[in-house]
Amino acid sequence: MTYEVENKYWLEDEEAVLEKLSELNAEPGNMQRQIDVYLQHPSKDFRQTDEAFRIRLNNGKWCLTYKGPKLDQETKTRREIELDLPEGTEIGPQFQELFEALGFRPALEVRKSRRPFHIYWEEFEVEGVLDEVEELGKFMELEIIANEERLELAKAALKSLAASLGLSDPERRSYADLVAEAKDSG
Repeated sequence: MTYEVENKYWLEDEEAVLEKLSELNAEPGNMQRQIDVYLQHPSKDFRQTDEAFRIRLNNGKWCLTYKGPKLDQETKTRREIELDLPEGTEIGPQFQELFEALGFRPALEVRKSRRPFHIYWEEFEVEGVLDEVEELGKFMELEIIANEERLELAKAALKSLAASLGLSDPERRSYADLVAEAKDSG
């Protein structure tokens, strides 16, 4: 079984982080535009169980993701199951219609622009992203996919990379939770 070892940070000085990424020879990817529709389970509250189920549109491609509860208090490490959906502009809405027929309901939409990069750090492939989330602001996410045997090493590597990028105080709430809180308070 694989796990997503991840941390997210509010981004205060984007230019400084970009400069450090360049110094570490991070490989930039193409800019992405993402729309996530989070679905609510018909008989349990995912906000209470710390789970997430979403349909994502990413630059014209659809995927379906389930995220299990977080496994520790330091990172956002959790089981993740992600399925790329077949090509087609209507496939995402068709899957959403299917899940709605099964009792799931759209709970929230999160829109963001994402600038990815890849870096090799302490024997791990790290995927990083600079996100600009509508209604929230800018963030930096760092993620390693690891099996159970390398989980603790992956957490340590993620923490070490964050420190060398000048990032501290990880934000453990999901974008969905942060957007929901912003809507509730506004």
